[in-house]
Amino acid sequence: MGHFDKNAKWHDKIYQIERTDPVVGGEGGISNQAPMELADRTEWLKQQIELQQCNSIEELRTIEPTQDKQMIYVKGYYTNSIKGGGYFVADFADTATADNGGTVIVTNGGKRWLRVYSEVSVFDFGAMGDGIARRLNADFNDLLQAQKRYPTARALTDTYDLLGIEAALIFSREVRLPKGQYFINRSIPVPSDTALVGDGWTSQINCTDDMPRYAHMIVNAQGDYIVGGKTDEQVVELINGNQGNKNITIKNLYLRGDLDSKLQMTRSGVCLKHVSGAVIERVKTAWTGFHGIDIADASEGHISDMANLAGTWETKPSDNILVADCFVEYHGDDGYTTHYSTDITFKHCYARYGAQSFSAENGFEVDDGSRNVVLDNCIAVREQCGFVVKRHDGAKPSSSAQLNNCIAQFCGYGFWLYGAQTIKKGQYSEAYGVELNNCISIFTRKQERINQRAIRDLLIQDFTGVSINNFTAIGWHLDGQIKCVDLSDYQPLYTTAGGILAKVTDEMLPYAGRVINNGIDETTKTTVNVLIGENCRNIAINNMQLLGCQATQAHIYMLSSAEGVRGISLQNVQAVDCSGANVIGVPSDCPTDLRVSGVYAESKFDVSQYAIFVGSAATNLIKRTDLDSVSGQNYGHIYKFGTMMLSAKSYRQHLSVMGAASNTQAVSELISTSHTALWQEYRNFSDSLMRVTSTNNSMRHLVKDGLALWLGHFDSDGTQQPKCGLHSNGNFIPYSNKAHSLGQPTNLWEAVYVDTPAENDKSKKVANTEWVKNLTSSHLANNGWTKQADGSILQWGRYDAKHGTTFNYPIAFNSTPFVVQCADRNHDGSQVHNITVTGETNTQFSIIANNAIGAFTMIAIGR
Repeated sequence: MGHFDKNAKWHDKIYQIERTDPVVGGEGGISNQAPMELADRTEWLKQQIELQQCNSIEELRTIEPTQDKQMIYVKGYYTNSIKGGGYFVADFADTATADNGGTVIVTNGGKRWLRVYSEVSVFDFGAMGDGIARRLNADFNDLLQAQKRYPTARALTDTYDLLGIEAALIFSREVRLPKGQYFINRSIPVPSDTALVGDGWTSQINCTDDMPRYAHMIVNAQGDYIVGGKTDEQVVELINGNQGNKNITIKNLYLRGDLDSKLQMTRSGVCLKHVSGAVIERVKTAWTGFHGIDIADASEGHISDMANLAGTWETKPSDNILVADCFVEYHGDDGYTTHYSTDITFKHCYARYGAQSFSAENGFEVDDGSRNVVLDNCIAVREQCGFVVKRHDGAKPSSSAQLNNCIAQFCGYGFWLYGAQTIKKGQYSEAYGVELNNCISIFTRKQERINQRAIRDLLIQDFTGVSINNFTAIGWHLDGQIKCVDLSDYQPLYTTAGGILAKVTDEMLPYAGRVINNGIDETTKTTVNVLIGENCRNIAINNMQLLGCQATQAHIYMLSSAEGVRGISLQNVQAVDCSGANVIGVPSDCPTDLRVSGVYAESKFDVSQYAIFVGSAATNLIKRTDLDSVSGQNYGHIYKFGTMMLSAKSYRQHLSVMGAASNTQAVSELISTSHTALWQEYRNFSDSLMRVTSTNNSMRHLVKDGLALWLGHFDSDGTQQPKCGLHSNGNFIPYSNKAHSLGQPTNLWEAVYVDTPAENDKSKKVANTEWVKNLTSSHLANNGWTKQADGSILQWGRYDAKHGTTFNYPIAFNSTPFVVQCADRNHDGSQVHNITVTGETNTQFSIIANNAIGAFTMIAIGR
């Protein structure tokens, strides 16, 4: 069997056997040409490796290649390191590319070694990832000299890890961050069309002690500036300089901040400022003193603080961002947040353990000016607020947000929609369009250092157009029955007895963190579980479950119409094993356009002193309110309105408010136009009773009595006093003869329509305009007539005696007329002759004249 004679030679191309080539083996055979060329290449590479190696990139710069395509193996980026090494090949044709410290190395003689690679790692550009914050000042005394080796260096305090990561991102579209611990002293800027991909949460980036405040750990390249602490003018200049980035990917890494050592608001883990198209996936952040992940506009959300920046978000937002499978814990402000950006999706993300270093730590926050934000299958644990859609005073509101299948556990507020109005109560809020689907709030509780707020499962304030479908609140009565997150590793910041902010130590675990005021544990106490607050319009809640909830006022409560609450719909509400409060409560001035239906409540606790629906007073439940299908067990009352209470065992009540009384005059003209009315129908009475309540506490009523429904009032002793009624034959009649009027001098009917009586009808029926008009008629002409209501007829005419002596009336009388008179007629009044009328009948008359006459006139009166 023969063997190849290997020659150490580099072949640029390998022969490809053609379909027409004959199969010829042996030395020089065409079938062996490609294998021989590959064998030559292998031998050449073997000799290069054996003959030429070096210990570091710095040493490589001192080695001059002797031939084109010469190869050398570098053992490591630094001497005694195995990271960042690899094969390099000489390229004599390249005489211009600059040394980038990673993929292109320029020798002292000007030759170029090009790295052979299939992927780029931060190690290839000098990052160490060994858990030590190594800096340039350990090896360089001059920044310019350092920049020759590390072109992105800005100061001698820059870490090698930072410079390696930064350079790799500049010169490669995808950069790998291998397992290790890296230290950075300033932000990592990510350019457009670039991906930074770690090996998982074992790829950890840490802050050095001197990292500037408000410098975020990872930013987009155009957003590599600090906004915090800047003047308005400085921020405007920074915004103007941000031209935006696109198509950025950050995934599979862990960002470890310095909140626990700095004990002050410091930085975010990831902050994108004016980026179009980005994916942040499987990223973990912890102890970031600001936000975990922040999707922002060019101003980083500072528009709300600076009036002269208003409007910039429309041209420099972030948009089309996906944040998926991320984990944020021990954040200083919000876990995830958005500012003045649009089309953002958070999917399968987790936030927990707000560090309690500031006043408002939210797990997920859709903040100022954000639009079209979707949160899918996200979880917030032990936060001041689990999920919030809000704005700051003076900022643009957030709108068009959707939360699907989200869960808040052990939070102060489970879900909070906050429009932050500065307008007068009663006006429409600019914040609009939020949808919650299949969301759950479990075991709300006060947070230790932020205990000034009452706890809420759901709070809506200053919002218009909110749709909530399938919302569940689970209260502390179910503690131990619902499997929740284990909090034994919770280590927040806390205030020591000396007023110093400190971190909970391992020795203090598990950390219970109860909220004690005046010796009373208020950790889980609340007045209301679900609150619909001021300036809320068009709020629809469909399918709400309250399970094991505790409260002291109402489980669901809404503010009044005077505070701008209107258009509220509660459909299909279930309250099971709740205690301490009424189920649904409204104030004395209840919301306008309130609809409540399909409510059922039962409890194994003593709720006999509570009602399912409570209004402060019956007389004020009056602004188009509709209550239907409300029922339950164990509660003292189904409805309670002031002192009026309705038992669930005795009544099924339908309440429907008909609006302002001026719109209900057809029900009772006794209701003042300054009042409104409540219609109550008690369907379980053997003789159906309906009442209309006015604000002066008098009771109008309709009661079935024989063949009539009577409208009247109740005396002080409860006696019914009918006034008028509707008979079964269709007649609308007063209760007594000649006792009442239809209409009033100051309240006139615009029109009353009745049938037309017969022409000769002389009864007490009302005559309509058609009947009256038929009684009088006329024909106004030279020969005309008029008929009067009493039957008399007046006729007149002009005639010419030259045509005869007998003439007809314009119309026939019913009988011979009472009188007929004629007179001679000419223009100047001369030659006037007497005329005698004779031969009168009901249709004609004749004349006799002494002399010949011409024109004459006639007038006749008859019937």
